[in-house]
Amino acid sequence: MRAARAQRVGAAAEPGGGRAPDPATILVTSRSLYTTRRALRALKRNVPDAFIHRTAFTGIFLVEAEGDPLELASRISQQCAREIGRAVAVVGRVPSKAAEIREAAARAGAAAIGRSEAFSFRLHKRGAHELAQDTPALEHEIGGAIWTALARSDGEKPSVRLRDPDVTILAEVLGPETLIGVWKRAWQPLARRRRMLDEPHDLRREFPEYAAQIDRLKQTEVEFAKLLEEYDGLDAKIRDLEQREQPVADAYMEDLKKRRIVLKDRLYAWLRASGGS
Repeated sequence: MRAARAQRVGAAAEPGGGRAPDPATILVTSRSLYTTRRALRALKRNVPDAFIHRTAFTGIFLVEAEGDPLELASRISQQCAREIGRAVAVVGRVPSKAAEIREAAARAGAAAIGRSEAFSFRLHKRGAHELAQDTPALEHEIGGAIWTALARSDGEKPSVRLRDPDVTILAEVLGPETLIGVWKRAWQPLARRRRMLDEPHDLRREFPEYAAQIDRLKQTEVEFAKLLEEYDGLDAKIRDLEQREQPVADAYMEDLKKRRIVLKDRLYAWLRASGGS
């Protein structure tokens, strides 16, 4: 059933079949827009035989290498845990249209999600595309299609868990093309999982090279100090909700995190304009 099929997602073709199998493709994100070079260095160091392609989107890389995509994504997740955001095993490519994404995601979910595994579906939009629906609506619709495919396959109610699921099926919209991917919680080292909850996104921790400017601007620039106070308060609120697993809407949490990114971008721009470290 599903558990057996999950082991075969993206498996290479049998030898002797004529055309050589396509290489495994992994979509890798950097931990932030400011750490893309660090992520690239880690990939080159840990996957030296791979072809690493920069995309048109900052902090997004495509890694191609021989082997099974799930195994390669697991390896990159383990070996580059400190430098990257996420390594997603790409199991399909479709035009950026809702119907085609829905069908491909349902197929990927039926193949990758085991009977006892809880899942979620995530969609990330980038670039110019034809997806007019809001992201939450698309996630609900496509996640429902995955749920239906699993229920038909096994004759039982699948398990959905939006936070910290065992398996995440992703649609990474890169302009006119969408990559369908699989990410598994088991790939992430336990220490990193705990650190993501326990460590704050303190500005000094995020930008250690600007520590002196942060201290100086906090004392001399009132607007900077207010922005920093808002950023720290928002970060503390997000961490409290995550650690206590408060029952808040997923879209609300995403809005908080987006606001944190906006504040970080404004603070970072101010730091760069203030001069070198």
